[in-house]
Amino acid sequence: MVCPTVPGQAGIWPIQLVADEQASLQGTLVTLKAKPTDPTIRLEGGCQQVVPFINHSGGDAWRTVRVDRFAMAVTEPAPFHIEIQEPTTSLVRGGELFLPVKVVRREGFTEAIEYQADFGPTGVGLPPKETIPADQTQALLRIVASRSASIGKGWLYVMGTTLTGSDYLGPGRLRVSSQLIEIDVAEPYVELASQPVSVRRGGTATLAFEIQSKSPFEGQAPIRLLGLPKGVQVVGQIPTITKESTKVEFQVSATDEALLGPNTGIECEMVVRTNGQEIRQRAGNASLRVDPRL
Repeated sequence: MVCPTVPGQAGIWPIQLVADEQASLQGTLVTLKAKPTDPTIRLEGGCQQVVPFINHSGGDAWRTVRVDRFAMAVTEPAPFHIEIQEPTTSLVRGGELFLPVKVVRREGFTEAIEYQADFGPTGVGLPPKETIPADQTQALLRIVASRSASIGKGWLYVMGTTLTGSDYLGPGRLRVSSQLIEIDVAEPYVELASQPVSVRRGGTATLAFEIQSKSPFEGQAPIRLLGLPKGVQVVGQIPTITKESTKVEFQVSATDEALLGPNTGIECEMVVRTNGQEIRQRAGNASLRVDPRL
């Protein structure tokens, strides 16, 4: 059993069971017990599961049985296993990261595999289930940290399942888990602040952001605007910033098709390449008003 230390405020936590190649093919009953890492604290905990006699969509279980042990069996090897690559850099708040997912197939197994991250650090968004087509072995898992994600290390894994059978947990399906990997959530690279700006149709204006460095990075990072209204575009090349930058400016122009009035929710996206990986971070919240021609 692989179980990282459970933090104090966790309401759900992954426990992974791993069978080696010499494990006996058999079934048994297991139970779980928790104990504090602090020897001065006395704590006794067990586990239980309520098993309904009626268990189908739209039905309520009037009769149940409560058990304190779980049935577990070791079976023949699955025809595939799934791996996920641990990141070589931290995931910053407001940032996104792509993790390579690999399916290792046994000889002769060519079915499509459905994969999904069922668990991740607090505040890290996980994508819905996706499918690796038959005969393919590679995919990418996109994870996104909110701007309020918990700072520190957390755990993540990917579950892979065959598509044969009635439903996700139905008979005929085979499910295996990847290894547990650590995800380190850090402060954002930068925080951006701007003042409201106006631009006239047929004219140009400067949209500037003040930069506050939070997590220094090496090299240069291109930065671009997202969320500009219709008819407004950036003039010139995409600017770059470094860890020493204190300000970034964008020249924007408005055509006669630009929507008149205030436009909010304009933000920046920067791309940082570090330790062989690419992290995209979004920051800032600018307001741009489009006025009529004079």
